Amino acid sequence: YGLGNIRDERLGRLFQTKAVEWIRPEATSEHKTEDWFNIFVLHQNRVQRGSIFAKNCIHEKFLAKFLDFVVWGHEHESLPEP
Repeated sequence: YGLGNIRDERLGRLFQTKAVEWIRPEATSEHKTEDWFNIFVLHQNRVQRGSIFAKNCIHEKFLAKFLDFVVWGHEHESLPEP
């Protein structure tokens, strides 16, 4: 899964208003959904700060539960917090 170039504020608003629809291919007898590994890559320019209602970022609660691995990236030094 991946998204094209959308401004952070607009993308945040799309997630908040539930305008983003997650779709997956249909499972088959040969390819069951539990055998898939789902990766989502997201680039954000701004770091979440303050309110859960901030409009310039994507909050984890908006991501699909079936995702196995999410890569949050940006062009600045990454200082992860445990």
